[in-house]
Amino acid sequence: MRILIPLALLISQVVLAQNKSYQLTSKDTLITYSISQRNSVTGPMHENHAAELENLVETVFKALPFPAQPYTLFRSNSSEAMQIGKHSYDDIEHHTFLLYNLDSASLLNLKARTRFGTLALSAHMAGHHGFNHLMPWLDNNSSLKILRSDYMAGWLLAKFNASESELTKTLEAMLAGQAPQKDFPSLQERSKALKLGYTMAKQNPASPLKSLENNQGLDKTWERQWSRCVEVPATAIGLDASIVGKLNLDNRGQLLLEKGGKNIVIARAMPSKDTRYAYVLYDNTFHYWLIGKDGTLSTSDGARELGNFNIVPLREK
Repeated sequence: MRILIPLALLISQVVLAQNKSYQLTSKDTLITYSISQRNSVTGPMHENHAAELENLVETVFKALPFPAQPYTLFRSNSSEAMQIGKHSYDDIEHHTFLLYNLDSASLLNLKARTRFGTLALSAHMAGHHGFNHLMPWLDNNSSLKILRSDYMAGWLLAKFNASESELTKTLEAMLAGQAPQKDFPSLQERSKALKLGYTMAKQNPASPLKSLENNQGLDKTWERQWSRCVEVPATAIGLDASIVGKLNLDNRGQLLLEKGGKNIVIARAMPSKDTRYAYVLYDNTFHYWLIGKDGTLSTSDGARELGNFNIVPLREK
């Protein structure tokens, strides 16, 4: 899978604040300097900027609210600014690699006029990585994968303290010069996904999974906005009696909660690239549960066991 998005290059160090948000340093970078001194900065990047770019990308990947998963960064001779791909070990586990070209990035950075261009692009790539889009899985909708990754970019931009006014600039920078492709989402759809991720990160809403862990009812606002009722398929996988109530996994890996005689989707199961088979992820708060290869369900820190699924039907998918 290859993804090419022109970008504005941001060379900067990033530090982690105590509030789990990230703050860019005030150090002058090629992009910030080029905006303030437009006539004095031209040409390709210097070679020593490669390490700084890799540090930025690595920080973005580490900021993902997912279990740690392996990836590698490589320089590329291709003219494409960034590409993402995988090395497969088997049908479940693989290693992500990200290719980047310094010259292509530097020539594009002056056109974007936003210091968050590379951050947004890296976050989009990190979204593909974190959502396991490179793996063969039940959901192979290209448009949905892009929108999820844009959502992830918006979410991370909020965590890196970007202003809301920067969102449109970053999206335009990501799409600059990109030819429309069939079955890809429109600019309006991508903008909506980006802004939604940004908004949800700022709101920090309660997670239904965390509520269930604490034997609390689902938030009514969340339930109206995010949940959807479904019929329980014949292949539903039941969860043993536990503190989380009556839950099922359907044959698409969706986590179902029975409530008032109805079943609502509250999360989905996804394959993992490390020692676990899958984890259950809620799209908007990123609070998740882990599903081990034996079907054991536990909290994200692994400290509490919540129950056990028979995940053989999922593994067979």
